[in-house]
Amino acid sequence: MRCRGYTLLELMVTIAIIAILAGFAAPAFSNWLQRMEANQFYPQMRFTLAQGRQMAASGVFQVVICGATAVSASCDGKWTQGILTFYDLNSNEKFEPATDKVISHTNLNIKYGRVFTKASRNEKEVAFKPNTGNSLGFMGSIFYCGSQATLHRALILRGEAQMRMSPDNNKDGIMEDADGDPLTDHCL
Repeated sequence: MRCRGYTLLELMVTIAIIAILAGFAAPAFSNWLQRMEANQFYPQMRFTLAQGRQMAASGVFQVVICGATAVSASCDGKWTQGILTFYDLNSNEKFEPATDKVISHTNLNIKYGRVFTKASRNEKEVAFKPNTGNSLGFMGSIFYCGSQATLHRALILRGEAQMRMSPDNNKDGIMEDADGDPLTDHCL
């Protein structure tokens, strides 16, 4: 009785076909990951800001949300690394580990873009008043700039903590800021 197996040539052809298919699938998978990251930005930021506002409204201390590398870090403006939410016990809008109380630190794990703020008075953090939950004057946007213009996003904050996602009013696939300018102007 004779055993039959696959020849070396058959195995090499099979491996070559698998490699070619993987070569086509890898860029599509990478694009999908980039779209997922961009699409998760708005709900994640909106949830964090709404949670901070609610905690300030139901308490006696100001709540501040800022970009921070780690829980022990100050508000270093590194929104791409993570978001620090804390009770600002001395109302100076700066995180001081000795006096302020951390509510949460969220690692954003942004790999394909960057996150930053632009505000009317160059604020780098968003603060909410105690008992009311109203914003302490942050008038601006938190931007996510992706690897392509169609992946740019912004969370626009106005007035008393009103939040909305950047619109695509002209339906060209590129979101606009509060003034109607394309987000590509901010993501250079």
